[in-house]
Amino acid sequence: MTTERLGLRRGFCVLFAVFVTMGALLGPRDVFAQKPITIKLASPAAAKQASGVVLQRFADRVKERSGGRIVVEVYPSNSLYGPRAAVEAMQSKVLEMAAVSNGNFAAFQKTLNVLDLPFLFTDRGHLHEVLWGPIGTKMNREIERDTKLKVLWYQDIGGFRQLYTSKKAVRVPEDVRGLKIRTTTSPVEQAIVRAFGGLPTFVDWGETYSGLQQGVVDGELLLWNWLVPFKHHEVIRYALDLDLYAIAWVVLVEPTFFSSLPADMQKMISEEADQAAKYAAKLDEDDVRTSRKYLVDKGVKVYTPTPAERSRWRSLGVGVWEVPEVVKTVDMGLVKEIGKAGK
Repeated sequence: MTTERLGLRRGFCVLFAVFVTMGALLGPRDVFAQKPITIKLASPAAAKQASGVVLQRFADRVKERSGGRIVVEVYPSNSLYGPRAAVEAMQSKVLEMAAVSNGNFAAFQKTLNVLDLPFLFTDRGHLHEVLWGPIGTKMNREIERDTKLKVLWYQDIGGFRQLYTSKKAVRVPEDVRGLKIRTTTSPVEQAIVRAFGGLPTFVDWGETYSGLQQGVVDGELLLWNWLVPFKHHEVIRYALDLDLYAIAWVVLVEPTFFSSLPADMQKMISEEADQAAKYAAKLDEDDVRTSRKYLVDKGVKVYTPTPAERSRWRSLGVGVWEVPEVVKTVDMGLVKEIGKAGK
């Protein structure tokens, strides 16, 4: 072997020994540049609406605090998966994260059906106390046990649903009679529409605008700040300011994936999840006020019931709590706990 070749061989051996030593001391991720861990997050919200802004802020914070080791890719407006498909994708371990409303989650697990009970919460503060306190922790355990998915946080996305119609104004329950009202798969929501004399009609969220436009449905139950980003004010003419029942997201992560992350990254993501929930509450509260004003300015006619009219709506709504199909799908023990928390 020539002197030149012998020198090259010795040089290669020395270099190899250096890398082996560095790998032993620092670990392979510190020796060779690693690709960031990517988390795909499926969202029903538009990117620029408050709920979507919260998710993007969460993504930005996770990237910053992980030093770029973890990148959260937010897919807005159901562009990756719709709500039900997102849950199924997580359960099949092909999606890492998703935000799903309590109504859409009813197809998989019943704990969050309690949020659909009309007039259960006194105000948004009561809702936050339940979701972020001991009752919320109990709800987490039930969801995780039944779905095999991990709850990261609950997000108030605008408080309470109102009733919107396209063909006629609604002031009293009799005005709902015969109207086809778009609902989610929640049996509680469907029972509410029936109690008011309407016809509950399931329409996927992504098809609701066209459903209203084409007369497939005559109205919907939605939040003030969700009409504007999806342009539903173009097909809605009337609004009933009723604060009928709460709506929130449960933001979930696939647990096998989450457990595979380094412990410090799991801790950091959990901390940012808590911050996202608090940030959303303030941002969406402001968004509700500005959205309501925008809708009025665009010509949507808003009616606020008189105390006597509201009492009639409330009587019919609370009566839903005793409907057999509702009792089957709602934890009535949880209802009592929530009632006590609001006093």
